[in-house]
Amino acid sequence: MPLKLRDHPVGVLTVLRSDTSRSFTEDDELLLHSIGSQVAVAIENYRLNLSVERTYMETILALALAVEAKDPYSAGHSKRVGFYAMQIGEVMGLDEEMLHTLNDAGILHDIGKIGIKDEILLKPSALNPEEWKIMQQHPLIGEAIVKPVQSLSKVVALVRHHHERFDGRGYPSALKGEEIPLGARILAVADGYDSMITDRPYRKRLSLEETKAELQRGAGTQYDPAMVKAFLNVLETKEQHLASAQSTP
Repeated sequence: MPLKLRDHPVGVLTVLRSDTSRSFTEDDELLLHSIGSQVAVAIENYRLNLSVERTYMETILALALAVEAKDPYSAGHSKRVGFYAMQIGEVMGLDEEMLHTLNDAGILHDIGKIGIKDEILLKPSALNPEEWKIMQQHPLIGEAIVKPVQSLSKVVALVRHHHERFDGRGYPSALKGEEIPLGARILAVADGYDSMITDRPYRKRLSLEETKAELQRGAGTQYDPAMVKAFLNVLETKEQHLASAQSTP
């Protein structure tokens, strides 16, 4: 039975009987035609939904790039956060699906900054309390941008909660400890690390040793100690590989 949509073929529905002595009747054909019409509509709706979601996904990825284009200090930040988050996830033995989610969340975690005024986002000095309150809205803005994309459903909570603190003093929900989604606890360490080792408008980058010391100092308060330990293992392994490569003639 051809599957047609507005006289345009989109497929074929085939029905077989193991008992060849029983032939198909006209009623069977009418039933199959009815089923085929519904299947054709379902296929078309699926294609349209995929097209809409793909377009929206491309749009928010463009927005993520636009955020970084606004701030020269953050160029490449989101991709690096996704990469570091995946490395932490690998050390922790997370599955491929979760690693993919961490990468997507890293790329999109700061997308909400597209809704923050430049005079706040790019301010070269410390934010005042009112400005800080506005800046703290960016995870919520990011959540609202990402939420409509069904394929990013597992990323939504990570975007919303990547600024929570392990001691419960973070934002926007003041979650504490393991109340914070695992992926968000991983992102917090990856995000903090990249922020510390890069120049920012209000300060110069820290050295690698200073950055590792800051991560250890923040373990148990700002960061989940297990995530810090996992990332320090990543950095130690990287340093060992570099040392080995440099010592090889």
